[in-house]
Amino acid sequence: MKPFDRRTLLERLARFERGKASTVLVADDDISITQFFQEALTREGYTVSFARNGKQALEKIKENPPDILFLDLMMPIMSGFDVLTALDKEPTLKGVRVFVMTAKVLSPEETVFLEKRVEMILKKGTRESGEILKMLREKLSSLKVVAAQ
Repeated sequence: MKPFDRRTLLERLARFERGKASTVLVADDDISITQFFQEALTREGYTVSFARNGKQALEKIKENPPDILFLDLMMPIMSGFDVLTALDKEPTLKGVRVFVMTAKVLSPEETVFLEKRVEMILKKGTRESGEILKMLREKLSSLKVVAAQ
């Protein structure tokens, strides 16, 4: 069994049960991506914040862990892979749901690494925004249902 922070877990469960907006951190250095997620997720009722690089994302996560992290793999200063590795080392941050967004062609080893740690891998530039939103709605809705049980 993985260690967890009881208070953090209870706060997150209570937020889901009350139907309040979940918190989302979008970690990406591409302004067009962050604008897309800002508009889309705010419309869906989420509270959204941003980080422009992996180091800033990790600092924000440690300060106030989001319910969901949208993480680009290729960012300056600290990569998304490094952020995931750091999250693995922090037992109190294991409850953060991670969605990876990347334009990177993943090696088989990278794919295996990610599949063990993330909810979904979204390839940038391979889908229309409407299709991405539909996929995200379905996945996020299923996460809320699971958390409320």
